[in-house]
Amino acid sequence: MILVVALYWPVIFTGFRDSPGRDEWLLVNAVRHRGMLRAYEYFSPSFWQRVISSEFVFYRPVALISHAIDYDLWGSTPHPSHAANIAVHAAAVLLLGWLVALLAGNWLPGMLASVLYAMLPSHAEPVSWIAARMDLLAGALALCSMISLVLAQRRGSWGLVAVGVLFFLLALGAKETGGALALVIAVWALAAKRGARRIPWVTAGVVAVLAVAYVAFRHFTGTIVAAPQLQPFRRLGMRLHTEYLSFPLARLWQAISLRSLAWADWLGLSRGTACGVILLGSLPTALVMLTWRIAFYLPTLVWAHSDDRYLYVPEMGSAALLAVIAWRAGLILQRYRPGLEWMPLAAYGWLVIAAIAALREKLVYWLTF
Repeated sequence: MILVVALYWPVIFTGFRDSPGRDEWLLVNAVRHRGMLRAYEYFSPSFWQRVISSEFVFYRPVALISHAIDYDLWGSTPHPSHAANIAVHAAAVLLLGWLVALLAGNWLPGMLASVLYAMLPSHAEPVSWIAARMDLLAGALALCSMISLVLAQRRGSWGLVAVGVLFFLLALGAKETGGALALVIAVWALAAKRGARRIPWVTAGVVAVLAVAYVAFRHFTGTIVAAPQLQPFRRLGMRLHTEYLSFPLARLWQAISLRSLAWADWLGLSRGTACGVILLGSLPTALVMLTWRIAFYLPTLVWAHSDDRYLYVPEMGSAALLAVIAWRAGLILQRYRPGLEWMPLAAYGWLVIAAIAALREKLVYWLTF
């Protein structure tokens, strides 16, 4: 937390970004004459079509309510809004550590995940850009939902299930990508122990029904977010095919035709295999966080470009997986090579230092933008 505040503190004293579309001013103007007294208007689909955008219609009332609170308290001054973004990011950092610690049953991987996630350089954009708070809120609320559900399973509490479902709906209200949490919850239910599957399975069913109802609501109200392509799903298929099928197969075929597989390719394959073997010791945790990484990244593939703010939520899964790998590798070395268990943690520390250096460079840009 000290590092987060120290690195992001200068952002508080910057103004509104002159971004394309002047998104931050658009949010201020949207809440200027409404504030919290007329917050009910933010839940009206026609409000988003009429005030926010008629071309790419959004529906993010929870995010807009947070901006209305800022305006009621501070007016159009941007500095408190920047501070609020940093506070939400700090909360997401702590919540991620809590979730990983709960899933892994140990505080160390949770701490490691928090430290790395707090320092990732791609977070400079969503934390520094007031209009990107919707990504911060969607991530923090999704984490709250998963934590509530994990605690509900362990304590057998249906009240916590209701809290988790409520947080899921709030994440949806912050940004559409919060709906990807339904896939994470489904995998969590499948990975649950046989004797403790009732709550996860019921929760997964309820969340799936709510997700379908949400999609139907967005469709019938005309508030489906249109990607900037005429055929977004075709583009999604093309990108998946290019990045995950055609290109790897082409490289493999080229190597075979040359009758010499490049050692670097084998090194990458060996590294991936070793990570998979290490994660077997915490397979449920790895499955949940890998699904988190993939599910929240899929919507990004539809768009022509992938800005850093779109990576804010998916990289929670990446940081968690790296933390679990470092933790499990240390346990394996402690068991079979005593005295070397510090090596994975040292490598992880070097990764964090590199992330801090890259983050500082990116923040220089956002401080002058």
